[in-house]
Amino acid sequence: MNNEAQQYHREMANTILTQLGGMMALKLIGGRPASGESNGNKNSVVPVGNAGDTVVDVKFEGEAKEIDGVRPNVVRIIYCLSSDTYRFILFRATGNMARVLFDLSDVYCDMLQDMFEEKTGLFLYLRNKDKVNFS
Repeated sequence: MNNEAQQYHREMANTILTQLGGMMALKLIGGRPASGESNGNKNSVVPVGNAGDTVVDVKFEGEAKEIDGVRPNVVRIIYCLSSDTYRFILFRATGNMARVLFDLSDVYCDMLQDMFEEKTGLFLYLRNKDKVNFS
């Protein structure tokens, strides 16, 4: 991969993390991001997109709610260059094993936070649901 392509994928990964909520969101869930360009590896247990797509994985420590009896600990967001949408995948990774628990294509950027929070039960930002009156 040339320097121009590396820069593009780095910028796209930063954009994805910002759309997810940025560094504050990652701190709230104990998240550690990793990113890169998809090589289109069709043999991967967890989908990686098509060649040229940008892939961001965030391994998180927060205790997510169960999906089919299993708690996810990684979210993979793939920016699909051809459709200008995202693929949102939650999976459980342990050692060298992975199990996909939720996979949805054609996701728009403004859906990423809500989808993560709905599926995991973990919040990506602090909410002020009830106003507190100190008077």
